[in-house]
Amino acid sequence: MNKLLLCGVSVVLTWNLAACSMSPQVDAQIVVNYAQKGAMVNPKMYGIFFEEINHSGDGGLYAELLQNRNFEEAVLPSGTTLQDGYAVAPHKPSYTTGRCNDWKVKWNTDSLKMVGWTVKGEADYDVVDERPLHKNTPNAMKLQLKHKGVILQNSGYWGVPVTKGDTYDLRFYLNAADYHGKVLARIVSEKGKILAESSFTIRGKNTWEEYTAEMTAADTDTKGAFQLAFEGIGTVYVDYVSLFPQKTFMNRKNGMRADVGQMLADLKPGFIRWPGGCIAEGATLDNRVKWKETIGDPMTRRSEWVLWNYHCTWGFGYHEFLQLCEDLNADGMFVANVGLSCEVRNGDYTDDLLPFIQDIEDAIEYARGDVNTKWGAKRAEAGHPEPFNLKYIELGNEQIGEFYADRYNKLYKLLKTKYPDITFISTLGLNKTLDKLEKTDMIDPHWYVNPAFFYDNDRMFDQVERGKFDIYVGEYAAISAANMDGALSEAAFISGMERNSDLVKIASYAPLLENNNRRDWPTNLIWVNNGGVMGRASYYVQQMYSQHVPTYNLTTIMDEMLPTPFNGYIGFTGKQPDNQYRNLKIIDASGQTVYESADLKALVEVESKVTSGRHSFMNGPAFSLLKEVMVGLGALEFEARVVKEPRVTNNLGFALQADSISHIPAIVFGSDEAGKNYFTLNLGNDSESSVVHLTRTVDGQGGFGRDPQGPELRLNVGEWNKVRIEFCKNDELVCSVNGKEVYRQQVEFLTKHYTLAGYDEKSGETIIKVINANEEPFTTKMVLNCAQVSDTGKVVTLAAQSLTDENSFEEPKKITPVETIFDGFDKEFTYTFAPYSFTVMRVKTSQQ
Repeated sequence: MNKLLLCGVSVVLTWNLAACSMSPQVDAQIVVNYAQKGAMVNPKMYGIFFEEINHSGDGGLYAELLQNRNFEEAVLPSGTTLQDGYAVAPHKPSYTTGRCNDWKVKWNTDSLKMVGWTVKGEADYDVVDERPLHKNTPNAMKLQLKHKGVILQNSGYWGVPVTKGDTYDLRFYLNAADYHGKVLARIVSEKGKILAESSFTIRGKNTWEEYTAEMTAADTDTKGAFQLAFEGIGTVYVDYVSLFPQKTFMNRKNGMRADVGQMLADLKPGFIRWPGGCIAEGATLDNRVKWKETIGDPMTRRSEWVLWNYHCTWGFGYHEFLQLCEDLNADGMFVANVGLSCEVRNGDYTDDLLPFIQDIEDAIEYARGDVNTKWGAKRAEAGHPEPFNLKYIELGNEQIGEFYADRYNKLYKLLKTKYPDITFISTLGLNKTLDKLEKTDMIDPHWYVNPAFFYDNDRMFDQVERGKFDIYVGEYAAISAANMDGALSEAAFISGMERNSDLVKIASYAPLLENNNRRDWPTNLIWVNNGGVMGRASYYVQQMYSQHVPTYNLTTIMDEMLPTPFNGYIGFTGKQPDNQYRNLKIIDASGQTVYESADLKALVEVESKVTSGRHSFMNGPAFSLLKEVMVGLGALEFEARVVKEPRVTNNLGFALQADSISHIPAIVFGSDEAGKNYFTLNLGNDSESSVVHLTRTVDGQGGFGRDPQGPELRLNVGEWNKVRIEFCKNDELVCSVNGKEVYRQQVEFLTKHYTLAGYDEKSGETIIKVINANEEPFTTKMVLNCAQVSDTGKVVTLAAQSLTDENSFEEPKKITPVETIFDGFDKEFTYTFAPYSFTVMRVKTSQQ
């Protein structure tokens, strides 16, 4: 048995069946020790990340009902020019490569002008900039009405939803050049029934006039429309047409949808990150989010094309973000541009940092400054004289490389000196460039991966060096499975974050929201449409973690009855004739040869295909299996020869390139018969360097590294190398090449069982979290090593019938937490955790 005891963290111990004397009635024993406090857990550890993507703001969280309300949808992204049907970025070098990306996007000005709008009746019409309402909203709808009864109609965001009895604030502007007569403002149902109507008498004035009304809906409809019906003739200009529910979250003017806001409140977020995300960088530098253009009267805010290919009104702007933080009792995190655009778009940059530094300082002053300061006064003018709680500033978003690291060092030193109480975050993740950072408060690694990666990496943070920085896991999601499998894998990964709460201080799932009529990203936490809002299974995982945060961790040990990871089929990777193998021997624990074969040429074939531009083993095993099984202890011996030189390729994260790995001699072991779950010991060159390393493939998804890596090893091309792999006690693997040991590593069997525990000082409760991602129930003996345990407590369980189950608008509560009272708690008790479940237990305990 591998023994590892770390105070304050959860430790999973694995047993070989032969060594385990545990009662056969249980699958594992979980022991919670109270002798020493573990790491403190940030009570605001779990936050939310907002970005304008999937129409998550306009058409989602932000309550405005009309689309393209200011007729600016056809305005080009800032910094681009129109060329041959494309919005084309400036020809400037990228900060990462020095080459010009020459980014562009298709652009049809004529079709974009009328997004959300139609004209019914006889009229000439166009969106023009002849008579600007405001410098930030230069375009308006020009109607030349030849006959009475022309209707200008807005379809909203996939319909204009209204609720019977609710009241809506209407605001619009007209410049009635020579128009005289009435204008009827109407909310109509999908079938054309008038649900609300207001009448305005217009007398031709060659100036802009504002019109307002309160409109109460006579019925409920989710797919209605809004109309301005003109009963006269003449020329009229229309701009900024807004229809806003009076019932918003916390009844804020220019606020958030009440139902969506409540979904966020139910997450109990510790912080909110705004405005992104890639849009904070911009497709070009000029296209970045400029927070000063997102405050003030919404009519005066300049909308901007965001790189998810639609315009954003910025009705949900910097002030609204700070107000939402206050309403949710969350800390604010502002993402500031540092003079760099998105490196996977144009990547252009500037060396003049003074305007960007000033912009950051002004943002801090707006949030926290006294009312006598310039920007503090503007906050007070917006109705909030007291400061907001802005705690974090992230300098950039997903910026990479030494160029960014050097820029971050300069900005951090300057800003930290002036604002020592603000936590400044670097966008660098856990990579080699971190060595280029002189100092930072936090780093921000991101993971968009398949569930197998999260299942296999719950201990990722156990090995990270302490003392240099804290970690903010700013974006993570299982993107290949919008179902219970993804949710449970995320729960497993989060358990590793919370267990390492001395290092990982805050975390946020991403993206947060989608309007399910417009999906720009495959998996999003909350789905919104005009009929309502629902959370995916992943939403409830986030909610359970955020609602059950302990004060500090407790040492938690899980002893589980496991087979050795060495049991299973063996095989070889490679592509004939790049790699050749011969003289295989399987040796048992007593030293006897139980299998021997001289010719292995026919066994080395690899299937591969290109997926999303990456070569990976997605459509079948990356090896040929021998119909022989390695059972338990013993050894493998074989000879390997590289015929073709390995080709070094760029690192692709967890997915290894097929054309690279095909030239790497490697042995597969512990495989199931389908070749979906196995280990691979790679001898030599991986995608970064020539090191021996072990990877695991889970459910057909793989290439997950198992630390530590071995030393560099280059097999001589064309020569036969003698390889011996020993499978030892305590599940240790030892590899020797040509008589010299090159690698030693403990191998862990993946059970998809996870546990951690902590103590809540405020409630006097022990909080135990257990994840069972398997199809079989998981029965455990629970041992609480404390003075007293109440026999009655609370159990919250999130469970599904299948890993493919997910919530939907038809079944929004298919997977939702169920709270029950359990009266069987004791210092020792038995509990069976349901298949495909995440469970939180809360029980009163005394440590004295």
